[in-house]
Amino acid sequence: MQQVDGLLSSWVPLLAALLLGYVVGHWRGRNARPEARKAEARDAVATERSVDELLRDMSPDLRTRAGALIADGHAIDAIKLIRAELGTDLKTAKDLSDRLRPGAR
Repeated sequence: MQQVDGLLSSWVPLLAALLLGYVVGHWRGRNARPEARKAEARDAVATERSVDELLRDMSPDLRTRAGALIADGHAIDAIKLIRAELGTDLKTAKDLSDRLRPGAR
């Protein structure tokens, strides 16, 4: 019986520390998430705005060439063209090509 008490008493502080670490980590993670979500939302708005601005400022020639590629089913080539002409990242070029599709907003 004494061995069980000794074994149990040595595990109790370890289990308490693990439980405390879990609770604190969970609490900190929960509090950090809203800030991360707000930052993601701000980035999405900034990207959306820049896509709108890029689309508005896109040259008619580029719009025609990319639109023709999209209409012919060559969306990847249109994205490559947009990236080469405007120097945008892949996501922004994809968003621009989506906006150039017939029926897009």
